[in-house]
Amino acid sequence: NAQHQQKPATQLSAIKAIGTMTDKRAAQTLVTLVGSDAQTTAVRNAAGDALAQMTGMTGGRDAAQWQKWWTENSDRPDNAFTHDLLEARAAELARLRQRFSRVVHETQSLMSDVYQAVPEKNREQILLRYLRASEPESRLVGVRLVQSDFGQARPIPASARRQLREMVGDSSSQVRIAVAQALFLLNDPGAVAALLTQLAHEPDAEVRSALAEALAPTQDPQVIEPLISLLNDPS
Repeated sequence: NAQHQQKPATQLSAIKAIGTMTDKRAAQTLVTLVGSDAQTTAVRNAAGDALAQMTGMTGGRDAAQWQKWWTENSDRPDNAFTHDLLEARAAELARLRQRFSRVVHETQSLMSDVYQAVPEKNREQILLRYLRASEPESRLVGVRLVQSDFGQARPIPASARRQLREMVGDSSSQVRIAVAQALFLLNDPGAVAALLTQLAHEPDAEVRSALAEALAPTQDPQVIEPLISLLNDPS
C-alpha cells in the first residue's frame, strides 16, 4: 500500500487474513510490516498480532523479537516451515482449550454459589436468567440447578418447567441431554409433545437415548410407537 490507496480498515483486515496463512511469504510480509517505520502504529501492531496468531507464539508487537525469529527460521525448507507453524498452532490451541475449560468450570461453580446464596424469593429470577443465557455453558448450570433442587425436594417453579420444555431442542447437545435428564426427574406431562418432536429429528444418538428415557415414565400412550421405533435405531 505504498501509494496509500487502501483504507486503513482494509489494510488491517488484510493483515489479519495473512495471519491465518502458514507460508514463508506471508510470514515475511508480516515481519516486514511490524518493523517498518513507514507504517502506522496501527499497521505495525496488527502485523505483530497476526504473527502471534500465525506462529502460536507470544512475541506480541516486539519488532526485534519477530526479526530474530525470522532470521532463525527463514532458511527452513517451505514444507518444514509450514509444518512447524501448524504444530505450534496446535500446541497453542491445546493450551487455550485447557484454559477455557478451567474458566468455564470456575464460572459455573461461581454461578451455582450465587444461586445458593440468594434469598429463596430471588432464586426463580436467577434460575430463569441462567436457563435463558446466551451461552450453553451457562444454560447447563441452570438445568443442573433444577436437577439439584429436585433432588433436595425443593419446589421447581412453573416458569422453570416451561423453560425446560422450550429447551428440549437447544442448540447444544450437552444441554439437550441435561434437559432430558431433568424432565425425566420431573416426569412433566406437559413436556411430552416437545420431547416427541425433538426425538423425531434428533441427530445425536446419546440425546435420542436421553429423550427416550425422559418419555418412558410419562406412561402417555402416544409415546409407545416412537419408543418401539427406536428398537430399529442404528445406534
